[in-house]
Amino acid sequence: MVTVAAQVASYAYPEEESPEDAFSWWLSPCGGTDLVPDEIKKVFDTLSSVADGVSSFKQPKFKRGSGKKGDDANPTDRAKPKAGTGGGANGKGKGSSNGVTKKKKCKIPRGKEQYVLGQVKNTVREQYCDTNQQTVKTDYIIGPINYGQATYGVEKTCSQKWAQPCYHYSSVIDAHPQWRTLTCPPKAGTTSAAHKRPAVATFYMEHNKDWRDRTNALVAATDIDENGCQADEYPPAAVLDENSPIYQNGGKTDQGQMIRFVPAAENTGAGSMFRGLCMAPVQGLSGPQMKRKIEGAPPSKRTRGVSKQGVVQTTAEVDVDSTPEFSISRFEHSPGQAPPPDYGLRDNPCWPQALAALDPGFALLKIDPWYSGRAPKYDYRSDYAKGTNGS
Repeated sequence: MVTVAAQVASYAYPEEESPEDAFSWWLSPCGGTDLVPDEIKKVFDTLSSVADGVSSFKQPKFKRGSGKKGDDANPTDRAKPKAGTGGGANGKGKGSSNGVTKKKKCKIPRGKEQYVLGQVKNTVREQYCDTNQQTVKTDYIIGPINYGQATYGVEKTCSQKWAQPCYHYSSVIDAHPQWRTLTCPPKAGTTSAAHKRPAVATFYMEHNKDWRDRTNALVAATDIDENGCQADEYPPAAVLDENSPIYQNGGKTDQGQMIRFVPAAENTGAGSMFRGLCMAPVQGLSGPQMKRKIEGAPPSKRTRGVSKQGVVQTTAEVDVDSTPEFSISRFEHSPGQAPPPDYGLRDNPCWPQALAALDPGFALLKIDPWYSGRAPKYDYRSDYAKGTNGS
């Protein structure tokens, strides 16, 4: 690399512009060198005369001899330490348009020294600049939560923008009135669910990849949703754990989670109602309050680690006074009136009517109450075949 630096300096600066000084400046990132000028000149003459091909030197794109004594890569005033890498045209720093790149100074935006992070709002981030001008981040994370006896009501409105998921939820609730209000299970307050989603797995087993791919292609072709369809669960995994009978019966009986195949964007939008809802008792805390609660947890309830991004993380299991209870208080798709026939199944873009004209229940599990007294008209476990296994 030193040989290449000498060759670059020799190429960039004519003899009268002191190429050995540019080489010396490249050698001195801290503003000085232990070599005296005569020694620098000798080393430079030796290295710059190395034949092409011996080193990794390649002729730069800038014009030979275009460097001038006094420019950024060969300054006259060397009182300040050299900045940047010394690479690039004329020895300028890589990516620099006007000379050697200066070291970027760390700066924390006002108000971001400590702030509550993310959509779930269970994390406090602190950050500062260290002596090397690097940003140091530390996260304090709540989860899971030990709930108290009191109840904490969480009510949501199911928007008409999410028509098919909302039709689905209202149909499931009407068939299972006991699911109108759902209580977060013990220690459910986590940032993500680690469930295996048995109800979804059953739906995909009952509707093989060929049927799903064809359905997704039809939906994407009509510009309804370029991402196709997804299997939407209710009750949501966010208020269940693996010990819940609703979770355990998912895909097995009508006392477990129900599924509807719906447009992906509607599924994502409706899912926002459930995101972090079991964290509700702590989401109103300020950053300092949350940090005190985390640091106040017993050492046995705290863990410490480092994320893949190098952020130091302290996670704590904390206590709260109440238990969240979730309900959908309003459905915008049918305010003050009954939902449409079959809860909108026949309006579902993810019913591939061209392929399964006789079965609007395509989007459901076979155990769904809608199929009571009915049976699927086609074998969705086998590939679609026009006229024999499909319309």
